[in-house]
Amino acid sequence: MCSIRSLALAPLLAASAACAVSAPAAPNPPAPAAAREFAGLEYVPADTPYALAALAAFPWDVVEQWMPAEWSSAAGPDGDGRPTAEALAWADPAERLWWAYVDEAARFPDGAGPFRDLRMVVYGLSVYPAVRAEVADAAAVRALLDRVAEVAGVASDRHTIGGEAVVELELDDALTLVLAFPSDREVAAGVFPSDLVEPLTRVLLGVDRPDRTLADTGRLAALRRDHALPGYLVGFVDTGRLLDQLTGRATGVAAFAQPARDPEVRVTAACAPDLYRLAAAFPEIVYGYERFDAGGLDVIVRFVTHPRVGAQLAGLAESVPGLTAEPPAAGLFVAGLGLDLRAAGALVDALGDELQADPLRCPALAGVAPAVARLGGWLDQVPAELAAIRGAHLVVDEISPARGPAAVHVRARLAIAAAAPELLLQRASAGLTGGLAILGATAAEPAELSLARFGVPGVDTVHVATDERAIALVVAPDDATARADLARTLDGARPAEPPLAVIGFHVGRMMALVQPEGGDPSLTPAMRAVLARWGFMTSALHATARAVTWRWSMRFDR
Repeated sequence: MCSIRSLALAPLLAASAACAVSAPAAPNPPAPAAAREFAGLEYVPADTPYALAALAAFPWDVVEQWMPAEWSSAAGPDGDGRPTAEALAWADPAERLWWAYVDEAARFPDGAGPFRDLRMVVYGLSVYPAVRAEVADAAAVRALLDRVAEVAGVASDRHTIGGEAVVELELDDALTLVLAFPSDREVAAGVFPSDLVEPLTRVLLGVDRPDRTLADTGRLAALRRDHALPGYLVGFVDTGRLLDQLTGRATGVAAFAQPARDPEVRVTAACAPDLYRLAAAFPEIVYGYERFDAGGLDVIVRFVTHPRVGAQLAGLAESVPGLTAEPPAAGLFVAGLGLDLRAAGALVDALGDELQADPLRCPALAGVAPAVARLGGWLDQVPAELAAIRGAHLVVDEISPARGPAAVHVRARLAIAAAAPELLLQRASAGLTGGLAILGATAAEPAELSLARFGVPGVDTVHVATDERAIALVVAPDDATARADLARTLDGARPAEPPLAVIGFHVGRMMALVQPEGGDPSLTPAMRAVLARWGFMTSALHATARAVTWRWSMRFDR
């Protein structure tokens, strides 16, 4: 049930930690600075291994434009995927609490309830999730959580720690959910080991204060600036500090809570050097919204790389005509890959040599070196003409009924970038009837290739053209359309920092195609109305000298 709505309701059970997951640097500028600083950062130790913060309150009017309050019906009592009453009776307390909360949230008149003006930070006390949140009405949040606990049948223990009223809900034999309300606009929460509730809660509430806090470091402000993040959500994982917690090397205010004391999660002496080696290659993971407005949203998960690693990975990316991370203005489906197989082979060989010279000794990583060797061997055996491929970009513009109820009409474009397109044409022509016709295909004189004998629905003829960099293949309804599509396929933009991979589809059009009205009873009218507003959704993977970035983007139809 991860959605923007559940992100905005993050204080309950630290839900946002599970939902944080968007396209190139956002076109909209960072959100204006809040009138006052978010005080919650003053409670977060500077050496926390991870944090995710909403430094600016979500613009709920924007949320309601594309995710109206009616969407709650999708997750409510009649929503798809909800456990049955019998299943919930046997569920653990955390699951019962979640579904009881979903029922309550479905009753919010504006979809936001007491969390409308939420600003918050989810962070690690040691590795255990904690939340400091600033909300519109802490008393309303407390009343809400009281109802949730009662409906879920989870007993609560109420007492004080450091003079603050605290509510504890036992999730299982080992973990406890702690809730506190330091003021009329603040909520504090954490999921802590049951035997460490009191000392960790003292840190959570600020009774035991760290010498230096996340507010002192300015780290989140630097992330916003360096990664062009507006501030609705911005966060990081410090991989080295996370390992320090798991190896027992951490110091600081929450060092007593290091899970290294637990044999089930402790990183052993044999594995620590290998994991620190990996952490040095990817020292930080950054995530957050690059865009959040009425036109759509973009989210990133960015693995910041060591300069040497980044330079090697950046060398893999190849430009392919039309292949970008930006969602297209039209179309039904896109997929693409821009990868230099020869560069990939050289990188794998170098990694294999490094692992041979300095082997991994962690038993859990024993399969890495053999896997690298197998991949290197496979890449070495790729035929020369296939190794010359630099990537491909497929766009399906249309799939629609035509020429009778059982037939379909397809309009699609495929660009194949290659170092030597003529070699690919020769290889293709050898196994195809009529393949000789494509050997002389050019942008000025395209060729036609019949696929009728293969029985592909909606595809009888493929139009082929080529230039010195790429091959274009087009399925189109007529010759004039085919020529236009061939030209724009070969002339597609090639970005300076091309993505390694892209996949996406138009949500509204795809839903209408695969789930027509009445096709799936679990898609309620409210859900259909919302999905019909959604435009193109894409995922893209980039590799630059700075980082490896996964972007998830959604555009909305007006």
